[in-house]
Amino acid sequence: MSADIPQVIQDLTVKFRYNNIESVKAIFAQHPGKIACVILEPATVVADRFHVMMQINKEIDIQRKIEKRNVEELIKKTNLADKKAEYEIILEDFSAVIPVVQSLLTMH
Repeated sequence: MSADIPQVIQDLTVKFRYNNIESVKAIFAQHPGKIACVILEPATVVADRFHVMMQINKEIDIQRKIEKRNVEELIKKTNLADKKAEYEIILEDFSAVIPVVQSLLTMH
């Protein structure tokens, strides 16, 4: 980690190996439901960055679908109206945020 990054941010950050989608998948598996975004520093070779970002977007979409199913199951199992409404808000927020994150990740 860079010395310019505050320690509090470093403590909330996990690394993955560049150009290795398996390491990204492993991070999602080790921290289920806790990954807010994936940041990849600019690559020196555009083709590598493109393919890595394609794979990262695919993995983010898989995780989004898993989280969406989990929240939908919670909604089905919940009888209390206030909890159900809370889960529905989470689902709406999650669905709105992921496409924005994906678009930010694919910017050049």
